[in-house]
Amino acid sequence: MSVVADGEDCMERLLFRQLPWAVRIAVGLAIGLTWVFIEEHIIEPLALYKYMPFYRVGNFCIYDFTVGMIIAAGIWRASRRGRPPAARRAM
Repeated sequence: MSVVADGEDCMERLLFRQLPWAVRIAVGLAIGLTWVFIEEHIIEPLALYKYMPFYRVGNFCIYDFTVGMIIAAGIWRASRRGRPPAARRAM
């Protein structure tokens, strides 16, 4: 905890990479489940899959693979981004 000039306590911001791996995995799973929800409740009932080449109703398809890779890359990048707290304080 750090102290602000007027004497109030404040909390330092955490970077995503400072979070435990369990939290990072939970974030990835939450985003992945959001994609599954969109598939099951929007794409399939409205028959939007007719306009999506290579889409397989109820099966794993290229769209699922692509979304999974984008989520994994985003989590990996967010885990590596930012300066360490010690380097930030030295500036």
